[in-house]
Amino acid sequence: MDNKDFFKNKTALVTGASGGIGRAIALALDKEGVRVGIHYNSHEDSARELLNMMTTPGAMIFKCNLTDENEVAKMFSEIRTTFGRLDILINNAGIVNNGMLLRMKTSKWKDVLDTDLSSAFYCSRDALPIMLKNNWGRIINISSVSALHGNYGQSNYAAAKGALISFSKSLAREVGNHNITVNTIAPGLIDTEMLTTVPEEHISASVEKQAIKRLGTPEDVAGLAVFLAGPSAGFITAQCICIDGGLL
Repeated sequence: MDNKDFFKNKTALVTGASGGIGRAIALALDKEGVRVGIHYNSHEDSARELLNMMTTPGAMIFKCNLTDENEVAKMFSEIRTTFGRLDILINNAGIVNNGMLLRMKTSKWKDVLDTDLSSAFYCSRDALPIMLKNNWGRIINISSVSALHGNYGQSNYAAAKGALISFSKSLAREVGNHNITVNTIAPGLIDTEMLTTVPEEHISASVEKQAIKRLGTPEDVAGLAVFLAGPSAGFITAQCICIDGGLL
């Protein structure tokens, strides 16, 4: 089936869509004819700029603190009212707050787990009733290769992203009989603003360990997300797919 026909009349929500990977995924889905809900929390200007770039009619922005389950419930109530459906959920929102565990304050631990893990739980829980009504859906969670390899000073981030993979596998088993797939993408070094938190020498050393000697782009990740949401991925679920240039 042609992607355009498949995606016609479908609706997606991309969390953390105001920049980086989320922005690229939102643009890629819009290009396929998907009506996109653009989530943001604090970067309204970037979200509105992205909204103005959408070409598929009906795109909207949604402001929400995803660590607050009541705010998430309110956002999904708005989605039901305005969109009437939700076919694709991209749980992309995430932060880093690096530090050695020995000196890590509880607040730093909780902030990362709440944003990178609990937000996906809240959004998936509220999206499922809408998807179950249509007996179809795609949930794509954005993890990280840090979840698989660990990373110096990122025990909180690696823990959250690792749990996201396990969460996805379990949820996939719960909803598979309803034509809902749940998969995880684990990006490696992607050229986004988040990469500015990584020392240059670490980036260079990591690229040298890759089969493809370059940084990934947000568009690389977006292409995989569109594939997993599309017609050729209906039998793919409970998978974690790395997009890391062949990190060895």
